[in-house]
Amino acid sequence: MFTGLPYNGSTAYYSVSAPAVQEINGYTAFFAGWTCSPSGSASFEYPSQTSTPVEFVSTGATIIAQYKYYTVTYSTTVGSGSWPMAGSGNVPSGVTLTGSSSATLNFPSGASLTVNGSLSGNSMTLNASSGTWTGVVVNTGGASVSGCTISAADLPISISGVSSATISGVTINNSSFSSGQAVSVSGSSPTISGLTIDGQSGSANGVAYTNSSGGTLSNSTIQDLGAGQGVTIQGNSSPTISGNTIEHNYYHGIACWSDGTGSPTIESNIIEYNGSDGFMLDQSAAYLLDDQSSDNNVGIYCENGSVISTGGESEAGGNTITDNTDGIGVTENSTVSFGDYTGLVRGHLQQHLRQHDIQRLCKQYKLDHGRIRLVGTVTA
Repeated sequence: MFTGLPYNGSTAYYSVSAPAVQEINGYTAFFAGWTCSPSGSASFEYPSQTSTPVEFVSTGATIIAQYKYYTVTYSTTVGSGSWPMAGSGNVPSGVTLTGSSSATLNFPSGASLTVNGSLSGNSMTLNASSGTWTGVVVNTGGASVSGCTISAADLPISISGVSSATISGVTINNSSFSSGQAVSVSGSSPTISGLTIDGQSGSANGVAYTNSSGGTLSNSTIQDLGAGQGVTIQGNSSPTISGNTIEHNYYHGIACWSDGTGSPTIESNIIEYNGSDGFMLDQSAAYLLDDQSSDNNVGIYCENGSVISTGGESEAGGNTITDNTDGIGVTENSTVSFGDYTGLVRGHLQQHLRQHDIQRLCKQYKLDHGRIRLVGTVTA
């Protein structure tokens, strides 16, 4: 063996190469750098890259490519094929795991994938080896998950305690979400866009905001949740929900619950064919602008002192409520203020109200083939 040979510009006398991802002992392993035995018997120009020039310093040197089952140490691309994971995986901050359209990572029961760097799926699928797995966990700010399908997961995406994260172009399917929701946002303000949640019989809620969460949910589709509702907002959370289609879910389209003082903005959404209410507020407040609520049980329902407004008396809400069993239900000292009235009111009223009162309640709201249900004390 020759030793002490110098590098010659860009050409080395020796080089080594190893695959970025390979199956070892039946499980997927990720390249984790080069080493040598005995220690110091060789040096590497690029020790963190899968191909590198190498200089042998002493005789008897053995070059070793290191691999890890659970951590993606360096930015890596997963090629086509089905890749069995040994357990939970980790994509640390500063590292990108890139997939391909014909690649699938299969996780055992109870396993998860923590993404605090970036997951760029390129249509890659994250699935269970059998039954279900836990899902993707984000708990570091700046993380990104995009372009993948998450299938058969109990809690497909969990985002907790981060000021920022990005979820884009992700599809969630083939699960009942036994944790209670497909996407959990707790104490966080992520940017979520292009999300598709395809439910099934028994599927629980879609996106759940808790613990003073914010951020945005936009241009997404949440549908066919057989035992849940599209979006739930509670715990002093104030996200902006805009440009989404939320349809064919068992309960409410969007529900704002009673344990907080947040004021979410709900704008330009299509909420239709949900089994209960399009929008439901229980001891909560929200801004509703340019939304469409149709073919639900009640278009908008407010109870227990809830407050709905469009931002100001002179601002038109531009919402359309049509073909619901009841147009608007307001009860128990709730307050509704929908801006300047220029809309159309038609249909049966369950209370004897003056036209002036109806106009104050339904300012800029179009109620077509529906009814307004008023119970208790209403401030309009």
